[in-house]
Amino acid sequence: TGRHHVTAVQYCLGTRGFGSAHSGGATYPANGSGDINAVVSLPADASVSFSVNGTYAGTIGVVSNTATVSADASVMDPNGANNTATDTTQIVSPATLSATKLASGNFVPGGGLAYVIEISNSGPQNQLDNPGPEMIDALPFGFVYLSSTASSGTLMYDGPSNTLSWSGSIAVGETIIITIAGSIDSVVAGLVISNQAEIRFDGDGDGTNESTTLSDDTTVVGDTDPTVVTIGNVVQVPVNSFGALLMMLLAMGLTGALVMRRQ
Repeated sequence: TGRHHVTAVQYCLGTRGFGSAHSGGATYPANGSGDINAVVSLPADASVSFSVNGTYAGTIGVVSNTATVSADASVMDPNGANNTATDTTQIVSPATLSATKLASGNFVPGGGLAYVIEISNSGPQNQLDNPGPEMIDALPFGFVYLSSTASSGTLMYDGPSNTLSWSGSIAVGETIIITIAGSIDSVVAGLVISNQAEIRFDGDGDGTNESTTLSDDTTVVGDTDPTVVTIGNVVQVPVNSFGALLMMLLAMGLTGALVMRRQ
């Protein structure tokens, strides 16, 4: 019987509050917010319980929390070894990602070719920005990379391998949009080029991207179809290039000569 001091620091909890219940005539604070730091009065055989509600704001991994009780000087505690208790909880964040990839442009040598990749998270938890990229796209042979943008996260392009990677977090229900702009090299004239982006995600929520899937071309029936582009044989020459102007002048000169010869 006597007054006791109860403390519990809730590490990594965001907005939080606690409520309490009692039995045996105990007195206690009915509710509060933040860390528990309460004085209770416990007659013999009485008890008080505290319940904490909050939103976890830390990272995944093991989280532990310790509550401690201490008696005032007027109380003789025959067992001081049981005045603390610790709870250990494994925090995980399992996610499920999928992606689509579509192509657009003028599919001839020298023409523009753009890819749009959309990465979505169907949950049940947020995909965190784990070590390593969440997307790797080895761009196809014949695609000349010019630039790329992403609605969030970080893009990185490696020229020697012609590979684009993206790293970032994706909340449940969120879609990340990545746009890749480029042109078509003449070496693939008349050929078919095919490409898919690889998506890496944390399916078991342990902080590493152990799961993978491939992007899907939604214009083709199926779940993970590659994005296929057929390149024409016509070489596109920009009208403002020096070569185009020279060819135009030669053609005009030849036409003029033929007209004068007929006259």
